[in-house]
Amino acid sequence: MPKKKTKKEKEEDKFIFLTELGDKYAKELTEKITPEEQIVKKLLKECKIKFEFQKPIVCVGFRNKYVLYILDFYLLDYNIALEIDGMQHYSKEGSRKDKIRTRHIRKHGIEVKRLSNKQVKMHSSKELGDMIKFLVYPKK
Repeated sequence: MPKKKTKKEKEEDKFIFLTELGDKYAKELTEKITPEEQIVKKLLKECKIKFEFQKPIVCVGFRNKYVLYILDFYLLDYNIALEIDGMQHYSKEGSRKDKIRTRHIRKHGIEVKRLSNKQVKMHSSKELGDMIKFLVYPKK
């Protein structure tokens, strides 16, 4: 008869499961890149900012349970998550979920910055590049 797992072992198994699930889900999202994400991805490359696109992270959430999040862009040298928000983020429920998500991500030392799809679409590449640089290198 197999040995019964401890609570810690069960949590480790859940962490591993969520990490593997995150990798799979991130790959699917990468294949479904939005036009706004394509624009930002191109600008980050032009600005020579190192990033990971659709970066999965596992955070400790409510009641110390593991939660999986996929960051649109994770800026490696700055420990910043750059999120590109579509319309769903501006509903009451979407806004509530974003606040919780941001709080969990910040607990892991990652700062969360946001641009709306509208901001990405309405600004020129230069303006958008300047906005991204400001988010990454804010004036003190």
